[in-house]
Amino acid sequence: MGRIVTGVAVCVLAQAAWAVDAVGLSVGQVSRPHWQGELDDLRVALGWTLPWRWLDDDTGALVTRAELEAGRHDTETGRVWSVSALPVLHYRFKTVRAGWGPFVEAGLGLAWLSETVWAPGYDLSSRWQFASRLGVGYAFGAHELSAEARHFSNGGLKHPNPGADMFALRYRWLL
Repeated sequence: MGRIVTGVAVCVLAQAAWAVDAVGLSVGQVSRPHWQGELDDLRVALGWTLPWRWLDDDTGALVTRAELEAGRHDTETGRVWSVSALPVLHYRFKTVRAGWGPFVEAGLGLAWLSETVWAPGYDLSSRWQFASRLGVGYAFGAHELSAEARHFSNGGLKHPNPGADMFALRYRWLL
């Protein structure tokens, strides 16, 4: 029975991975708790463009995406790993050159953290967190560069709820 479940899971994951239409890499800093002044936040992401599209006019278009991220955060108490799944709203402004132009995006999803203590006396209380992201950037055809603010929070479901903040530069390649 276990082999059947494993086989089905591998097939489902392989099909989902096949549909990936973007990969991303972001590098940044954990700013709360206790900014240390070094690059201590690293993430890789897989992305899928979703079928929903709104506000498609002469100004731009709002498209939907889904992203699955794996992150490494070097904190005062050691390395913390994260896995996040976020739906993302991405508004790209139209320019004279198709596929090029500025964009803004926002996402809110779920994250799992390998550790909850990020600094002495700074406990996020739960391995399960809400993950949010705001970004601004520029698309160069199949390439995007952006600056992002990210936040982990348990949404007050457990106390304390101090949250963690990160700032990052991100490169995304549309396949």
